[in-house]
Amino acid sequence: MWRKWHVATAAVFLLATGYVSGGARLFTSDDAMAVRRMAEPRFSPDGLRIVYSVAENDSSANVERSSLWIVPAGGGAALRLTYLTKRDRQPQWSADGTLIAFLSDRDSADEQGKRIEGRTQVWVMSASGGEARQVTRSPTSVSEFAWAPDGIRVVYAAPAWPADNEQRERRRRHGFDAVVAGEHRMSELWLVDLATGRSTPLTDGQSDVTEVAWSPRGDLIAFVSRPTPGANEQLLSDLFVVSAAGGVPRKLADNDGPDFAPAWSPDGSRIAYLSNPRRQSSGAHNTIMVVSVPNGAPHSVLQGFEYSAGRPTWAPDGRTILFNAETRTESHIYTVSAAGGQATPITSGAAVVGAFDVSHDGRRFAFVRQDAKTPQDLWMSGTDGSGATQLTHINPQLSEIQIAASEVIHWKGADGWNIEGLLVTPCDYAPGRRYPLIVEAHGGPHGAQTVAFNPLWQYFAAHGFVILAPNFRGSSGYSQDFVDADRYDWGGKDYGDIMAGVDAVIARGLADPDRLGVEGWSYGGFMTAWIIGHTARFKAAVVGAGVTNLQSFYGTTDIQRFIEWEYRGFPWDNTAAIRDHSPITFAQNARTPTLILHGSDDVRVPVEQGEQLYMVLKKVGTTVEFVRYPREGHGFREPNHVRDRYERTLAWFERFLVSKALATSGQGPKAAER
Repeated sequence: MWRKWHVATAAVFLLATGYVSGGARLFTSDDAMAVRRMAEPRFSPDGLRIVYSVAENDSSANVERSSLWIVPAGGGAALRLTYLTKRDRQPQWSADGTLIAFLSDRDSADEQGKRIEGRTQVWVMSASGGEARQVTRSPTSVSEFAWAPDGIRVVYAAPAWPADNEQRERRRRHGFDAVVAGEHRMSELWLVDLATGRSTPLTDGQSDVTEVAWSPRGDLIAFVSRPTPGANEQLLSDLFVVSAAGGVPRKLADNDGPDFAPAWSPDGSRIAYLSNPRRQSSGAHNTIMVVSVPNGAPHSVLQGFEYSAGRPTWAPDGRTILFNAETRTESHIYTVSAAGGQATPITSGAAVVGAFDVSHDGRRFAFVRQDAKTPQDLWMSGTDGSGATQLTHINPQLSEIQIAASEVIHWKGADGWNIEGLLVTPCDYAPGRRYPLIVEAHGGPHGAQTVAFNPLWQYFAAHGFVILAPNFRGSSGYSQDFVDADRYDWGGKDYGDIMAGVDAVIARGLADPDRLGVEGWSYGGFMTAWIIGHTARFKAAVVGAGVTNLQSFYGTTDIQRFIEWEYRGFPWDNTAAIRDHSPITFAQNARTPTLILHGSDDVRVPVEQGEQLYMVLKKVGTTVEFVRYPREGHGFREPNHVRDRYERTLAWFERFLVSKALATSGQGPKAAER
């Protein structure tokens, strides 16, 4: 494949992975929490083995743990290398294939040998197994690293330790723990010698450093720099290189928008990276650029590509670049000439293909794949997509469980636009029977619903619900025009797209129009709050971490640039639009029983957004319940909080879409049996 990359067709229709849907029992919240996740596959230099990480929930300790595994590339039993003591991740092979380095937050030691808990460091272990050895002794957690081609050094990113830190700690213990807004601790680049353990800085801490990549020649290190580590500054990322011997970093490209995700060509002469021109918009499509080092001018690689490109990976011959892209409800791997041209898909079918790696001989690639019925597993195929083989089965327990069927459906939205989404039918589905419907609006708004395995949908379907997950205008995975179509119009035509989808499912005879529910998280929470203020069709709603008041959201979130783009300026210059597109403005009209869920430590959508909606609904007499989750941010991390969210959401919908409907109709308990 690498010798002749321009293959007429490089698509492979991947087969189902062996988890059957005819199991003996229904999907439970226990099953949802037991689903394991896979990431970061990496070929050994000789191409004979693949290392990867597996994450799973430890409900007894209420934490997520991850471990490293290794599997023969030719097939066979996987070997566990580490044992879920903490979170082991980002595995990387040494150049000779004898060692594996990785990040872990297991107990470590500082420079004085004192035991430290929960501080992420770089560790190294034999690829055959055994005890790991701590490599870095950073006083702060390491966020990422890259192994030098010579195998004797590691570059890593971590914040510097303030010179007055001991004094700060003493003051903090005495209650002097005030936090100054806008103060940040910048990550710097550090170089550690594996033999001596000595670390030296490569950057000065004046900006935040991420995404390190060591040149194959060993002379230069590429990295991404941004003004601060704050989320609001991610769109100001720039690409730099610095000598591995130290010196002044050099910027590689000038661009108003972000440049990031650097990947060195095999000969070390060029860097491929992601770029987009928008300084403020998170919805802009990323394209792949290539720049010669040290003094080349960047050029665009992708021509006529409709979607947003993912992180680039070079083919071993240096003539081709592979990348992942979300394409409508799917995600696949593509290839394009490094000189520029049309992208060609390698994988296809109703699947979400995620992280991948290419063998050093260029003949095979390993990738993480999932679909609507099967969670993530490791697959391998030829680089033309042929001979796809599943290498792992990390969730064998699902063979005992009924898995609900799903399909992609299409309908006409607002203005007659073509809209699509996922439709999941209950496990007890019988043609001609109508079921309660749950509409799930996705986050973003530039997110998307995909054919990935979704434990929450399986949980709902096991309890007799139909699920509609629409990709309304603004969703990612579509053209740039489609993604931009809800700018300045949140709750406008995207709302119309959703309601048209509800009508389409009712028209198919699947959904009971008198038993409609709606829920969503983040922008999905916004849309849920918007819907209940604009229609009485829904009998139950769950607002998860939802934006409700755009004015106060702007002043409290960590992503002001996002609102400045979406609403074309500052809120004080667009007060009418900000008011007219805030769900809180219309919440007084809501009569739908509403459950509000929110993390207490959410900085993306602060908890005051949920509090405002709760207060209005309570004052107007709408049935409402507000649940705060301590220690949680915008996405929940503690397994027991995730479980509580699932169970509490289901109970809310059963209360108002099943039990209440039966009570109103005068039917007895037998009518509820499924």
